[in-house]
Amino acid sequence: MKWARDSLGIDGTWRFPLSGGQRQRVAIARALVGNARVLLFDEPTSGLDPASRAEAIKVVGEAARTGVSVLVVTHDLEWNHPEAADTIVLLKNRILETRGPGEDLAPSFFLRSPVDAEEDQPPPLWERKMAQWGRTLWWFGSVPAQIALGLRGEEKVKPGWLALFLRHFGGMVWGVSSLIYLAVAGILVGFSSLYFSVGALEPSPHLQTILVPELLSGSGFGLYRVIIPLLAALLVAAKCGSALAADIGNRAYGGQIGVMRTMGTNPETYLLLPALIGFGIGLPLLHLLAFAMASTGSLMGYLLTFPQETVFSWRSGFFRLLWAEGGFLPAGTLWNFTKLSLSGMGVAMIAYYCGSLPKTSNTDVGQDISRATVWGSLWCLIVFTLFALVEF
Repeated sequence: MKWARDSLGIDGTWRFPLSGGQRQRVAIARALVGNARVLLFDEPTSGLDPASRAEAIKVVGEAARTGVSVLVVTHDLEWNHPEAADTIVLLKNRILETRGPGEDLAPSFFLRSPVDAEEDQPPPLWERKMAQWGRTLWWFGSVPAQIALGLRGEEKVKPGWLALFLRHFGGMVWGVSSLIYLAVAGILVGFSSLYFSVGALEPSPHLQTILVPELLSGSGFGLYRVIIPLLAALLVAAKCGSALAADIGNRAYGGQIGVMRTMGTNPETYLLLPALIGFGIGLPLLHLLAFAMASTGSLMGYLLTFPQETVFSWRSGFFRLLWAEGGFLPAGTLWNFTKLSLSGMGVAMIAYYCGSLPKTSNTDVGQDISRATVWGSLWCLIVFTLFALVEF
């Protein structure tokens, strides 16, 4: 609606950061551009100067006359005018009164409809918690449908935007810091597992030929099937999950997610789908990197503990159980990729949900980051526990 932009005085020469009044005018224009049937305004003219306030009231009134239903909650008395409103509802001291536009807004002690005291009481804590869990479960259950809506019809996601966000969220998993994080952790874990399973025993020369190959095989199997996958999942849940929650949280706090919904764009498809792909694919690949570095750490520890041995003797023992069945990939690779993909996608969904919750301050963003880290880590532990009951 070009007339809304012009009436509100929105100018292409504005420069960031916008003032409070400029942001307010942009927010009003954004709401009108969406061609919605119902518009809800909460203090739309606060922070505007008198001239801008009058123009904003005029624009909203013109929108209402085009067939849009408009509800305005405000403290500005300028709305009490026939050109601005059809009906005025006054709320004071828990008393609701209906007025005609332009009438005196002083509360009456005769014509009043008190709010039901029982309904006005906040519900008990358990009821609020149940409602909160219900909304959470409903959101997680409706995510597939939300994403599907963004893959077809008028809301179909643009491939260029999908690739852009995929690169952005994939970078959270495959960033330089993540690579260094997993590489160093893999080396330390691989070295420690070798030392504590083989080096600390100090077997006699007679037992060394029997115990060391078996312990080395168990170390390689445990690293590939359990320790490194769980380590990678927890590190991604803590580091990458918190980064995703912070990214989405700042978008929610800054109003970007609201803007996307107002403009008819599905944020679950544009933001959540790339995050699911990036985390679901990135975590198994990070596991391979971490295991490669853990193997290097194990080899270093083996050669330092047994200088007389060779790389060949370490390799024949370390990979014996992993390649016992032959094949192109080590045993258990499909199990690893499945549970890691589920863990990564679950972390992405949890982090996105926590980040997309309504925000009123930066404190809310920080709390949701912590919440995403805790629940993402717990999700990974649950997935690995369930898989362990079936896998082994």
